[in-house]
Amino acid sequence: MKTILKSKDIEIGQKEYEDGKTVVIDLSKNVDIDYDVAEAIKDFKTSAVDRGIKLTIIHEEKLGGGESLGH
Repeated sequence: MKTILKSKDIEIGQKEYEDGKTVVIDLSKNVDIDYDVAEAIKDFKTSAVDRGIKLTIIHEEKLGGGESLGH
């Protein structure tokens, strides 16, 4: 099974999550992550902090950039 994740999916999804909720993004089965998807996830992380969303990113190192993105 192959799932294609698009940056637009992340953008739409983050609008649907209520403030204060817990969200887990599991990248453990992903082989390649497009730059725009990685950037959308990083943007979501930033907005999650402001909205009180507890965001956990499993295998966040797959996003690249050399920075830690999980909580």
